[in-house]
Amino acid sequence: MADGATDVSCLEEEMMYARFVSGGAPKTSYVKLTEVESAKAPGILEAIKSVMDTIDPQWMQKLISTITDGASMMMGRIGGVVSLIKQDAPEVIGIHCAAHNLELAFSNTEVK
Repeated sequence: MADGATDVSCLEEEMMYARFVSGGAPKTSYVKLTEVESAKAPGILEAIKSVMDTIDPQWMQKLISTITDGASMMMGRIGGVVSLIKQDAPEVIGIHCAAHNLELAFSNTEVK
């Protein structure tokens, strides 16, 4: 799972979590918050790769799915982070985060 943020100094950063199975039970673990050289898809993917490669050089071969916000930078069919990942791992499933979907639903409602 990855999501971007801008810190107080206006630097773009990417936060990563990993969801995996350990001892037969699903686990979610915070991985790292890292600075992104470029807020475009290749820069975001490079930041993700640089962090994940230090944890497990084989992570891309083990990757099943990736969850991101629904931004085109992340989920875009041509040039989004998920589509760039699929160039190396075509079986990966890109998932639009349920919490972001809920946030969008609330932001699009009107109270009368």
